[in-house]
Amino acid sequence: MKKFIVISMLALGMGSTVLARGYHHNGNCGMQNMRNMQCNNLLRGNKEFNDLKIKVEESKVQLMKEMAKEKPDFNNVEKINEEIAKNRAKMQTIRMKTRYEYQNNLTAQSANNNPIK
Repeated sequence: MKKFIVISMLALGMGSTVLARGYHHNGNCGMQNMRNMQCNNLLRGNKEFNDLKIKVEESKVQLMKEMAKEKPDFNNVEKINEEIAKNRAKMQTIRMKTRYEYQNNLTAQSANNNPIK
């Protein structure tokens, strides 16, 4: 009987430790994450953003190929790195523009749906 109690308490303690999670949300973080996911879904449909993403990945492959050489040409490496940075900056601008437009649409919708005027 003692063994059963000890084993069951041990299993209960291990189970509660394994299933315990720390949630550190403050305010309406869940709603903000949902807005970000919806905005990211809008970016998936943006052809220019997707093309830039592909260009960045292709440049990374070129960079890896160049660095894998026995004597890499660092002028070429610098050029590839600049290309990656330029494309990432364009992606960031598109991301910021999309979020701005999305936030304005949400604000306009909530203003139109507000029953108190």
